[in-house]
Amino acid sequence: MTKRYTAKYHILKRFKHKFKNLWNDDKAKSLRSSRYFKKSKKNTFYSRLIDTKQVFKRFYLNVSENCFKKTVFNSVSRLSRTKDNLIKNFEVRLDCVLYRSNFFQSIHKARQFISHGFIFVNGKKVTFCNAKLNNSDLVVISRKLNIFTNFSQKKYLETFLTSRARGINLEIDYRFFRLVFVFDVFSEKVYKPIKIQTNLITRFYR
Repeated sequence: MTKRYTAKYHILKRFKHKFKNLWNDDKAKSLRSSRYFKKSKKNTFYSRLIDTKQVFKRFYLNVSENCFKKTVFNSVSRLSRTKDNLIKNFEVRLDCVLYRSNFFQSIHKARQFISHGFIFVNGKKVTFCNAKLNNSDLVVISRKLNIFTNFSQKKYLETFLTSRARGINLEIDYRFFRLVFVFDVFSEKVYKPIKIQTNLITRFYR
């Protein structure tokens, strides 16, 4: 039996590119339904536009078309760079901030615990996953969760916190399970395995 050097199944089968695991989700590695098929189609300019838009849209998960269209128009209307504005509008969301803080291993788990009411922002319970944070907002995670029982072990804590880079715009307290959203982050400082072409995204809505 020969050894397999490449992955047989790929995540996000709707994409034309072979993105195996965009958000580092352990559960997504076992999905057998996400097999990658290479389709032979004509590469038109419109297909390139919609492919670029869909890759960026699904990278941030469960964003409706109307919401994504509004954020694109708002980012274009501002004076600063469109790319930075577009990244900021998605990086200030609560589910994305919790993933960047390394409290959760995937953005799917962060959205699950937000919807169940275990996340508090400035002392108020928040169940809306797409809630946007402002500067100096305090986010507290309830200690009733069983996922933080392993934080007491020093070996597990070191391997978990060093598994990926943390957000530079967050002040995190791992002892009391809380963080402070300090400032907005620029596009160069954000982990993104995809190539963002804002000129093609804005051209799609013209």
